[in-house]
Amino acid sequence: QVQDIAGALVATGGTKTGISVTYDDANNNMDFIIDDLHNVGVDGSANQLLTDDGDGTVTSESGLTYDSSSDTLQLTSTSAGFPRIEIKSNANTEFGQRLTFIKDRGAAPSDGDTLGIIRFEGEDSGQNATFYAQILGKIADTTGGQEGGILLFQVASHDEEAVTGLEVVDGNAEDEVDVNIASGTSSLTTIAGDLQVNGNNIKDDDGTTCI
Repeated sequence: QVQDIAGALVATGGTKTGISVTYDDANNNMDFIIDDLHNVGVDGSANQLLTDDGDGTVTSESGLTYDSSSDTLQLTSTSAGFPRIEIKSNANTEFGQRLTFIKDRGAAPSDGDTLGIIRFEGEDSGQNATFYAQILGKIADTTGGQEGGILLFQVASHDEEAVTGLEVVDGNAEDEVDVNIASGTSSLTTIAGDLQVNGNNIKDDDGTTCI
């Protein structure tokens, strides 16, 4: 009887629509189930995320979607210079904000594992989806007490193949970091301004001292 009375209050023509009521004899609870959110502003398409309008209603955001089948969160816009993601801190501290990529394999990692990628894609002259550049963080050495990393800056090199133009990699001693620039002997590295070398020698690729 309680269920019948409560159900009449929320049925079509009652105070609210899109809500059903069931009474659970096992725990003596009355469950109000929202079957339809259209009457509070939810009228978008599949995978759209909801935002609070601040007035008790919600909106389906056409430019903000999450596809669980591909684990993809997408933010889209047709306005120039957008969409935009801001990471803002109002903390009164000298420390800045963080954007952190965390790789947890659930098992021991391996040397060479990729930890995260920032990738830049667009289209070619035929409007085909095309890769142009990316930044990769990788593991150089997982040995406890000797952990070292690699940071790669890669670009599409004439055929959409990702080629490393700048490699910052863990050295073989404490506080040593090695840097490799360009790819192949035909590559050109241009330095605007002076070049200062603090070491004693400039060496050839076979280790022979040139200067």
